[in-house]
Amino acid sequence: MPGTHMYQQYLNETDESPFLSKNATPAEKAFEQLDANGVKWLFDRAMASEEEKQAADAFHTTTVPLFCKMYPAYVDSAHNMKLMKHHWETAFGTKVPSLVQLEESFFELRNAGVLTLNAKAVAKEDAARIAQHHDELIAARKESEFDEAAAYTMPMEELERRARGF
Repeated sequence: MPGTHMYQQYLNETDESPFLSKNATPAEKAFEQLDANGVKWLFDRAMASEEEKQAADAFHTTTVPLFCKMYPAYVDSAHNMKLMKHHWETAFGTKVPSLVQLEESFFELRNAGVLTLNAKAVAKEDAARIAQHHDELIAARKESEFDEAAAYTMPMEELERRARGF
């Protein structure tokens, strides 16, 4: 195909993208440098409501650091977070979990032996206390799950409170 060689030579000799104009903004240039995951993240963020954006920001700035402080055995890595994210999305059907959901995901995956943990911190832990806390989390979640039969006898204020997630 004529011209293909010249185009390939141009790509090899320049750092500029052939898809950007010479008057490209810094934002366009930055966007061009993103990999597929970065583009997907930007797209998902753009499609999210303001409440979802605030919840995601709070999760990353408040919930995750608090969780890491509470559980020093957890290694904050891409591998662990990918496993945790998959768990809370499938188990709870949420993109942004609460601290309790994050804890429950941690305990489930830890018990399954799939998370990378800090061995020194694990050695210092009280296994019985951790198992008890895990059981308490599961019991609290089951207690708060929606029960249609109980909803008919529940006061309207309580039903509304549970519907709003408070």
